[in-house]
Formats: sequence, structure tokens, C-alpha cells
Amino acid sequence: MKPKEILHILQSLKDIEPRKDFSEESRFLILSTKQKHSLKEYLPSRVSLSGVLSQSFLSHPLRAIAFTFAGVLIIVTAYTATQEISPLFLPGLNQGKVVAEAEMINKTINIELDRLEYFDATNKTGSSALNQVTSKQLDHLNQSILEKEAQNIGTGTLSPEVEMNEKLNEILKQINQ
Repeated sequence: MKPKEILHILQSLKDIEPRKDFSEESRFLILSTKQKHSLKEYLPSRVSLSGVLSQSFLSHPLRAIAFTFAGVLIIVTAYTATQEISPLFLPGLNQGKVVAEAEMINKTINIELDRLEYFDATNKTGSSALNQVTSKQLDHLNQSILEKEAQNIGTGTLSPEVEMNEKLNEILKQINQ
């Protein structure tokens, strides 16, 4: 068979529907059969929590004792767990942990204050350096350096660094041409 023939057959099968009589008969047959276990058989006509508990505990005293023991066990376990775990969640109950936490916070504050003092000192140093650079007075410079530079300017000789820069610029111009 060719793929087109297979597709044609599949599409024709897709259109198949059950007879209307068959679907009605099946539905009627399914709904008319008696269920083996009905939920109504097990439940009383009137259900209340107190009625169920009293009936089950009165008819089974061991069950009542077991539930009572389980309840007491849950309460004791909850109380013990809160006593053991509460210092983790409520550090205010443990004096040693409170003191340790306060010391840690104090150290953090001291570190931050030291940083602020350092920034203040560097700010003052930077400010004084800027004031010296921007002032027209040359009191802050070394006198021997000033005299040497004045001689170099007066004689027309350049410092070795300036000469080196000029030579490098000439070499770069020659390379670019």
C-alpha cells in the first residue's frame, strides 16, 4: 500500500461512530447494575465528630489510651524541642551569645570609624596638596630643582627627558611617512 492509500483508510476510520442504540443500551446497562459496595452502607444516617469519637473510644478502650498517650507524647516533644531550639531563634535568652554579638557589632563599628578617620586624613592631605599646586607661590618646591630648571630654560638646554621625548616623536613621524 502506498502512503496516500493508508491516509485515506485512516481518515475513513476516523468517521466511524457507534450506533445510537448501542450507546444508549450500554449506558443503561452500566447504570442499572447494583454496586457491590455502597458508601451509604458504611456511614450512619447522621454523622457528628463527637459521636464518632465517643463510639470508637467507648468500643475500643485501648484505642483511647493510645490516642491519649500519643497526644501527651506530642506535647512533651513540642515543649522539649522549643526549650532546645529557642536559643537559636531567640538569642536574647542566651546571655553569652548576646555579649558575643554586641562585641562583634562594636568591632564592626570601630572598623568603620577607623576607615572614616583614614578617609578624613587622606582628604586633608589631598586638599593641602591641591592647595600647594594651585597656589602661585613656589614655597612648597625644592629650591635646588627650581634653580636647575631656571638654568636649563635660560641656557636653552633641555633636560634629558625632554630631549628623549623629542627624539621619539621624530622617529614616530619618520615611521608614519
